[in-house]
Amino acid sequence: MSCWVLHSFSLLRFHNELVLRNAVELVKQDLLVDKEMPVKVEAAIALQTLISNQEQAKVYIRLYIRPVMQELLHIVKETENDDFTNVIQKMICEYNEEMAVIAIDMTQNLVGRGCFVNGPVFFG
Repeated sequence: MSCWVLHSFSLLRFHNELVLRNAVELVKQDLLVDKEMPVKVEAAIALQTLISNQEQAKVYIRLYIRPVMQELLHIVKETENDDFTNVIQKMICEYNEEMAVIAIDMTQNLVGRGCFVNGPVFFG
């Protein structure tokens, strides 16, 4: 419920940075720690809108972009919800340098697991 409220009112400017920091932290916790998928979904949407509308929120979440992205990809896999494309796209655009490092790590992990033994995998 709290994530839905933050999502709904994310266009409003936070006048107290501590309140914004706490809001971002709570949304991050709901996304990463909560066990219920509907809570994770609302948290992801709230995080996207906070990052889109609150400049300082981008700074607060930067340190956690790797676990956030991993969880977003997990949610997409579990729910097969294409609506998350916008959330992931927003994160990639906002954190492109961090995402490049994550992509390299993921590729190295896949190669290390032998995922490309018979050539690259194409999705289509």
